Amino acid sequence: MSILLTSPPAKGLIAKAIAESGSPMISDKVLNTQAQEEQMGVVLAAALKAPATDQVKYMRSLPATAILAAAGDFRKALKGPILDVGMDNYAVPQFSPAVYMAGKEMAIPMIVGSNAEEGNGGAKPGGSAAPIDEVKAQLKKRIDTTYGKYADLEERALKAYGVTGDSSSLSSNPIYGAFDAQYGVDLFMRCEDEAMATWHSAIAPTYRYEFTGGTATHPPVHSAELPLVFGVLADQASDAKVSKLSEQMEEYWTNFAKTGDPNGKGLPVWPKYDAAGKQYIDLGNDGPTAKAKMQAVPCAIYAEKLTRDIEARK
Repeated sequence: MSILLTSPPAKGLIAKAIAESGSPMISDKVLNTQAQEEQMGVVLAAALKAPATDQVKYMRSLPATAILAAAGDFRKALKGPILDVGMDNYAVPQFSPAVYMAGKEMAIPMIVGSNAEEGNGGAKPGGSAAPIDEVKAQLKKRIDTTYGKYADLEERALKAYGVTGDSSSLSSNPIYGAFDAQYGVDLFMRCEDEAMATWHSAIAPTYRYEFTGGTATHPPVHSAELPLVFGVLADQASDAKVSKLSEQMEEYWTNFAKTGDPNGKGLPVWPKYDAAGKQYIDLGNDGPTAKAKMQAVPCAIYAEKLTRDIEARK
């Protein structure tokens, strides 16, 4: 969804946007070129045994099962990894983060958010059980990979996550976990979402959330919010707090679809996001709660890196 807002052919086709757990704000993302995209199409056609003529028509006529069955041959024939969404000079003609930074995406209302334990696969967010020196060494390597070309930002990140210095500005959190558990989610969800919300809020109403609800068997990992959004709770339905939260989330999402504002009668106020206040709503089992400045220190470092990387592309 967030990339679609930067796509010229999609202009006028989307009235409001809800971007759940994902944004295009990875500044060093490797993108396919148009030539690579076209070659992937040629390889796919061969894997699907398309005829010499009317190949597109033929492939569009195939059932999903036939396409899935050919996936293995397709990947092998590529002789390398499938790269990310490419700039094809049509649907995605520009690097999406740069479009947002320039305020050139669709100026429509947006909800953007993610889940507190994205990517940990349901493991308890207590951090690694390894000795602290090993944990710090591994995290240092990860930070080096991300921030290594900017010495000042790397130094700030190492201090923020407690790799260097006497203490970390990020204490162990009952939801986020220890500093090593926080890093991946910060980098690929929380701080990316903040960058997108900050830029988009300059041109259109923007509402940000973090989902922290769920149960012991359904922690707030990737996609965990979807059953609550659609009211399909299965074994979570017996939890009164989760059921209530689901009802509130359904109302928020429905109100937003109708009016571009998630707020409504009887609902806790969901504050509009702006660059100064960085307001958001915590969607937790104790009820929606307005908060601000999620992971402020690491996300400020990430925002600076993202800006520098985009400027360097020009």
